[in-house]
Amino acid sequence: MLTEYFHIQLSPITELLLPLDNTAGVVTLTLEQVCPIPGVAPTLLGVTNQRGKLLWVLDLSGLLGLVSSVRNAHAKTNLTLVVLNGSVHTTREQDLRQVGCVVSLLKGIVSLDPEQFQPVPAEFSPALKLYGTGVARLEQPVTALNVNAIFTALSTCDRTSVHP
Repeated sequence: MLTEYFHIQLSPITELLLPLDNTAGVVTLTLEQVCPIPGVAPTLLGVTNQRGKLLWVLDLSGLLGLVSSVRNAHAKTNLTLVVLNGSVHTTREQDLRQVGCVVSLLKGIVSLDPEQFQPVPAEFSPALKLYGTGVARLEQPVTALNVNAIFTALSTCDRTSVHP
């Protein structure tokens, strides 16, 4: 049985797969449309208003320990966000969470067989090992992310860091 993934690029050498079941959509906005929130982890850039609801904006590159191009970007810089859904393990409806992850490029949707995935290699960054569920070979090795692990990290962070 094939599973669909949103294929994204964070940097020229880093591509990721996000499970399509956890993807709510794509949003484009400028950095000045993100309201910074003091005291939160540096990888959380702030919040923005999407359809009357606040959406947290996550620097996915920063979370994964990669060089972030967002921190030094100009206020008018366009950001592309992939909005991810995650849920906290409770029975309340409002516990469905969303976060907009800054990405560099949307590469499309790919269907992959779970047998195509190998474990995340030891030489990958600790964050990719922590948040990755496996690596598939497309044009280059691409790591599939565990969206619930990202939401768990965001909900348990100590306000100063979300790094593993």
